[in-house]
This record gives sequence, C-alpha cells and structure tokens, in this order.
Amino acid sequence: MTSSVDFARCLSGVADAACFSGARPIARVTTAGATAPGAPSGLTATSSGSSVTLTWSAPTSGDPVVTYVIEAGSASGLSNLAVVTTNSTATTFSAGGVGNGTYYVRIKAQNATGTSAASNEAILVVGSTACTGAPGAPSGLTSSVSGSTVTLRWNAPSGGCAATSYVLQAGATSGSSALANSNVGNVTSYTATGVGAGTYYVRVVAANAFGQSAASNEVIVTVGSTTTGGSLTGTWIGLSPDGFVWDASTGNCDLEHDMQLTLTQTGATLSGSLYDTVRKAARSACSSKVGVVTGPWAVTGTAGAGTLTLIVALDQTLVLSGTFTNTRMTLSALGGLGTLTLNRQ
Repeated sequence: MTSSVDFARCLSGVADAACFSGARPIARVTTAGATAPGAPSGLTATSSGSSVTLTWSAPTSGDPVVTYVIEAGSASGLSNLAVVTTNSTATTFSAGGVGNGTYYVRIKAQNATGTSAASNEAILVVGSTACTGAPGAPSGLTSSVSGSTVTLRWNAPSGGCAATSYVLQAGATSGSSALANSNVGNVTSYTATGVGAGTYYVRVVAANAFGQSAASNEVIVTVGSTTTGGSLTGTWIGLSPDGFVWDASTGNCDLEHDMQLTLTQTGATLSGSLYDTVRKAARSACSSKVGVVTGPWAVTGTAGAGTLTLIVALDQTLVLSGTFTNTRMTLSALGGLGTLTLNRQ
C-alpha cells in the first residue's frame, strides 16, 4: 500500500507537520484488559531507482493492530525525517520519488490502547551515490590538559563514508581500550573533567551504521603529577625478608634474597637493571649459594601517581607492580614471590 502522506517529501527533510502525524496517538476508546500490540518484526527495506518498498511481519502478541507507524531518520535510532501512519493493517508499504541517500527505518504497531515497541531497524539505501561502508579513520588527534580537565580534538575522516559518531578509546598501555570505549556522538572535539592523575593512551574511532573505522593516531595524555612519590631515579635496596621472600625454586634450597634495583626515570618511562644476592639458605647443603650475585637483568616500566609497574627480563618475564614514596617502594608479583619492599639508597 501507499500512504496519503508524501513519504518521499518527508525523507527530503522538509519537516512538514504531516510528516510527523504518526507521533499523535489515535483516539482511544479502551476496555478493561485491552493491550497495545506487540512489536512488528522482520522489517526489510528495498529500493529500485527512486521507488522504495518496506515489508514486515505483523505482531504475534497483544491486541489487534489498527494501523502501523513508520519512523525514518537520517541516522540510526533517529526519527527526525518522518513519523507517519499507514492508516492500514497491511504489512507492506511503497513510495516513489525518494531522493538518493541512506535512511534508517523502523515500524511500530498501533491500536486504540497504545503503540508498540519498534521493529528491527532497516537501512534503506536509495540511489547509486548512497554510501554503504564504514568511515575512514579520523586523523590529527591532539590533546591538551589543564589540571584534571582533558580536551581532545581530531579531524573527520577524509575517506570512506561519512561518520555519524565517534568512539573514544583509552587504556593504561598503548593500544588498550580497557579504561574507556565510549561513543561521544557526532563531534570532532571532546572535553572530560575530573580525570584522575595518570598516563592514558587515547585514540578515536569513527563509526556509522555500517561499522567502525580503524583507529586514529594515538596520543599519550598525562594528567597531574606522574611522580607523586618523587622521581624514581636512583638505587633501591631490598634486604630480606622484606626484599625477597623464600624461593623454593632452586633445588629446594629455600633461598632468601636481597635485591638491588637501579632505575632511571624519563617522564613516565622507567629503565634500569636488577641484581640479586643470595642472603640465606635454609638447608646447609645449599650454603655455597649464599653471597652469590646474579644479574644484571634489564628492567623497563612506567610510573604513575605514586604507582609503578616494572617488567624484569628474567628467563621468564617477571611483572612487578606497586606503590612508592620518596624513600620506600612496595611491590607485588605473580608467581608466589609475595611482597617486596625496597628502600632508596
């Protein structure tokens, strides 16, 4: 069927009152126990030239349908172009003269009791110039920080289909989105307030109904002091039992260790080396190991606001994380090593 409303004219964005007549409920004369229809399903949208056809399945729940309401928008979830009634219980709708473009369409069922939830959304593509792919990647991402306020700016994609929104991704390490993966709308700048001190790796992704782009360039955003405990540059010594817990991995000798850590800090980046000295052996048969120094092992890592993470290149990578002040560092590790406490020398 076709509608008495000029559907093609509505999709052109004229915003006539008639284009939104379906937003007004029909006259209601209800009886006890009456219900609105369930949602239509299986909506499909096809086009041939400038003619379009919508087809859907009637609701399988609720009271009978009196009419259907067609919602159409310029982006997913919007109904800014049309909300019109078909004035029919037919489950197909046709219109001609529709201009080239991409339209986002849903169907609702209506009776005297109320209007159903929307059907699935169908993307209606009209004309050969309509774009049916994901956007290109945004570019030129920059950041500025003032106290705990972070402002990000970027350029819209120069290729691919148009973006309808952008997704900000942030993590504590490069490429991660563990801290944020948020859609901020169709904007090319964003300001966040009350951001905690730390170092963040940030990217932006363009999105539309057909998918997401690759990520933009990544920027490193540093908020507040990343060295609340002072600079980590220097030598740190951990004397057992605080320096290293019992280690039962060396032939069951149960060795106890002292640790010497030498670090250089540049911004939030740490580098250095680690030496280990055997301080005590629980078994007399292993006494020859006491005093043995091993190392150096290369150390890399990052420092945050009184926090740090170290990666030690042993035979197997050892990851240590914890907190520090100007004089003391407390670390913990996986693998049963327990808590390590080192003092600045």
